[in-house]
Amino acid sequence: NYKTNFNCLPEVLKKIGYENRYYQSYGDLNFDNKLIFFKENNFDVIESVDIGQLTDKERKNNIWGWGPQDDILYKYIFKKLDQEKEKKPYFVFMQGVSSHMNFDQVPKNQRLLYPENNTKKEKYSNALRVTDKYLETFFTELNKRSYLKNSIIIITGDHSFPVGEHGLYHSERSFYNEFFKVPLLIIWNKHLKPERIKNLSFSQIDIAPTILDLLNLDIQNHFQGKSILKKEKTLQYLVQPYSGKFLSIVDFPFKYVFHEKSRKEFLFNLVKDHKESLNLKKIQMSDKIREKLEFFREKLGYFYANDILIEENRIWKDQP
Repeated sequence: NYKTNFNCLPEVLKKIGYENRYYQSYGDLNFDNKLIFFKENNFDVIESVDIGQLTDKERKNNIWGWGPQDDILYKYIFKKLDQEKEKKPYFVFMQGVSSHMNFDQVPKNQRLLYPENNTKKEKYSNALRVTDKYLETFFTELNKRSYLKNSIIIITGDHSFPVGEHGLYHSERSFYNEFFKVPLLIIWNKHLKPERIKNLSFSQIDIAPTILDLLNLDIQNHFQGKSILKKEKTLQYLVQPYSGKFLSIVDFPFKYVFHEKSRKEFLFNLVKDHKESLNLKKIQMSDKIREKLEFFREKLGYFYANDILIEENRIWKDQP
């Protein structure tokens, strides 16, 4: 229901003077109901790349997969920002699709690791490598513009993809970590020192609280995540809605999985068993493992409570 009342990050930022912009490579803005959602949640600009503005050479060589490759997207966005006479704070959400599942469509002259592109792993590697290559264009264009020199850059993905780790090559088949694990890179020159956070796990719902933390904003919101910068242990709730629906909860290093269709349970220690091959529920359980299972079973209710709140439009009540 697109009328569900949220208080998303764009609305929070809009209240303090930011303009919210969304850009994507893929042509259909209505795909996955994104257009109506973004309109209802305070994005001021919602656009896909207008291929009519590309050169004949770009249209011929640089549109493949789901749309124009990422470097075309980046150049397009920066030109759009340059058109604004009055520079203001921006929240710009850009979604590229160069690495989105069409791994076999990377042009031959851009296969930087495996020119022959024979196996699934080679195709996957080529797609990831060329996507990383396009980031050079992003940072080159960013650094040309003095009005963007104080920008916070966040790079991440919506989901990962299996490449045979458990004999699987599709993300709608099971529950393993390779279906969910994505990179996260946060850059803010002269404000954040380089570091790598270890022995903790986070998810996309922690990004918005992290942005508020970076901006030192104490504003009412309904965010369920926590700022990554605080380095506090949090729970991650993962849903794989296909193949009978897998509901997972990560309390690092433990990961619990409940399969709705079969009612089966799984419990893994991701540090000692990173391949998720030993289901601790099937071995002779210690009191610690038994307590952990009970803890996760109680937390399963969160998934269903969240669904009810959304269906009954009880996520956010506008403040007077």
